[in-house]
Amino acid sequence: MRDYLIALLIVGVMPLVLIRPFFGLLVWCWVAYLVPHKLGWGLTAHWPVAMAVGSLFLVGYLFSKEPKKLPMNSIVIVHLLMVLWWIVTFLVNDSSEYASIQFDKILKIQLFTFITIMLVTTRERLTQLIAVIALSIGFFGVKGGFFTLVTGGGSRVWGPPAGFFEGNNELGLALLTVLPLLRFLQLQVSKSWQKHGLTVVMLLCFVATLGTQSRGALLAAIVMAAYFWWKSPHKLPISLAAIILVPMLYFFMPASWHQRMATMNVNVEAIEITRSIDTSTWCGRMTAKIQSHDPSAGGRVNAWCYAFNLASDRIAGGGFDAFTPELFERYAPDPKDFHDAHSLYFKILGAHGFIGLFLFLLLIGMAWVRTISIRRLALRSQQLWAAQLADMLQVSLLAFCTGGVFLGLCYFDLLYHLIAIVVILDVLVHQAPAVAGSVNKPRFANALQPAVSMGAKR
Repeated sequence: MRDYLIALLIVGVMPLVLIRPFFGLLVWCWVAYLVPHKLGWGLTAHWPVAMAVGSLFLVGYLFSKEPKKLPMNSIVIVHLLMVLWWIVTFLVNDSSEYASIQFDKILKIQLFTFITIMLVTTRERLTQLIAVIALSIGFFGVKGGFFTLVTGGGSRVWGPPAGFFEGNNELGLALLTVLPLLRFLQLQVSKSWQKHGLTVVMLLCFVATLGTQSRGALLAAIVMAAYFWWKSPHKLPISLAAIILVPMLYFFMPASWHQRMATMNVNVEAIEITRSIDTSTWCGRMTAKIQSHDPSAGGRVNAWCYAFNLASDRIAGGGFDAFTPELFERYAPDPKDFHDAHSLYFKILGAHGFIGLFLFLLLIGMAWVRTISIRRLALRSQQLWAAQLADMLQVSLLAFCTGGVFLGLCYFDLLYHLIAIVVILDVLVHQAPAVAGSVNKPRFANALQPAVSMGAKR
């Protein structure tokens, strides 16, 4: 029955994807993050839904009167340069089948990111985009939160099959990243049931994050919570709530959760390593030292040293298929301990070299700094909604970049949607004084109604 309902829903929206490009963009995001066709068991599970939605959307968009001019600012320019460098690193490296598949998928993600920037031209469209992204990922937070409460946290929570955040660690990071966006939506809605409903969604998402038993997500949650507390004007109520809720959640989690979190502690007793490790460099010596106390952490450091050595030898890195056993034999201090990068930054370093890493960090840093200037301008022009969104984007970027230290999600759509939202918000805030007092009607009848109009105080 579920398969038929999902199939009916997917087929039913296809005509609207073709004739209403912005609706098609929302459906594309819905498919990318919720992966609805994979929630069935047979009929829809193997449908090429993303390809069908993407193709119809592109045809409809190209023949529509929707804007097709990319707003050029420093963030967009750096983003374009980064993508161009990725194309160079793909062309100069040996192209395996895996690298070609990755290249095709990643270019599509970047293409739709730039189209998003061109197509989202109003506050209402931006709010709808954020709602689709946050609630699609939040669906798995609600589902996982209930599962964690019912099972007492005895089993791990996993993400949607065949998605970027299928794994428990990836889901934990995605949920933390959208939590601030859910809070922004809560600030925009006016009805009490919407506000209370979003409160429940946020709480269940946080519980689901604990249920993933992800150590990286736990560290990201601590950093994000500390930053949110520092930025909040309500420090005392937040502190009191944390004092009450955190111990309750901590003691609620089962022994398996506590044992997994305890593995972040470094073993003080040395472990004998029988494999040969090249200790002629500082990187190799560090790998050997860490592996002698924690083989899991040592494996990650070995992969990070491999990425550093590879980038030092090749200006264009190793391309989209950089982490292979063959290359590990040549560049890793411990050639037999093959690992993926398990890090945003070292995966980019290994795949695209130091130039690629510089452009990647520059892009994120510029987006972060731009949110600060957006907030100041929004407050001066009395656009409270924009200031609130800028604040939440800062927290989301912080969560993703902190959790990404231990996860290689450098090509995940969510990061580039955050950057696109920063660019869109910057354009809207700078345009607002020229159109102050005008109110754009929502494009869809079921659109989220903002609590205040553009330029009005709360």
